[in-house]
Amino acid sequence: MRMLGTGTLVLVLAVAGCAAAPRRFAGTLAGCGAPLTATLTRAGDAFAFAPGDGPLVLRGQVAADGTLSGSLNTQPPGKPAYMLAVAGRLAPGGATLTYTTPRCTATGELTPR
Repeated sequence: MRMLGTGTLVLVLAVAGCAAAPRRFAGTLAGCGAPLTATLTRAGDAFAFAPGDGPLVLRGQVAADGTLSGSLNTQPPGKPAYMLAVAGRLAPGGATLTYTTPRCTATGELTPR
């Protein structure tokens, strides 16, 4: 069995460190009554946002500059739209978000987990 050289080992560890960059953010949003817990998960250029850490999931895209936006229409076909939307910016240190429903708007920051 051949052993890895020190340079190769350092390179492998550096690449593993880059791959372990935060992809999940969690925290609390305020502005819609009681504080609302939330989780955002990023996978490449796409993200999923779970307001209230509940069953509804808003999906969208993350631009190269870290801005994001996504939405979900919760009404069945044939009824007026009831849109939930999220917009904000992702950075290595956290996410700043605005979550909007037809009834209210909540804002806050989510931290890497």
